[in-house]
Amino acid sequence: QPHPADIEKRAKWNIKTRYFNCNFINMLCYNSAKTVEFRFLTPTYSFDKLSTFLLIFNGILRYGEKLYKQLSKCTDEEIIRTIKNLDDNNDLSIKFIMQEVYSE
Repeated sequence: QPHPADIEKRAKWNIKTRYFNCNFINMLCYNSAKTVEFRFLTPTYSFDKLSTFLLIFNGILRYGEKLYKQLSKCTDEEIIRTIKNLDDNNDLSIKFIMQEVYSE
């Protein structure tokens, strides 16, 4: 389904949420180009910084897949309640997500 702010998919630059630190617009709203854009990084040649961020980004995607599988059979109300509970309990922090997807 198209994004409500760009029904004809002609003005993606006008979708304000596209420029946040993590952009799920393509993955959630379009049938092709299922991408997620991470906009956290500044330019660097540091291998340590790049590898750390790749682990974080991969962890976020793995957690999203895990949550999707958990919620795929739920009603909209159950999904909203679950996500609100995660947010209320600070279970959407990077620390929590990393502990959920990676071993010690």
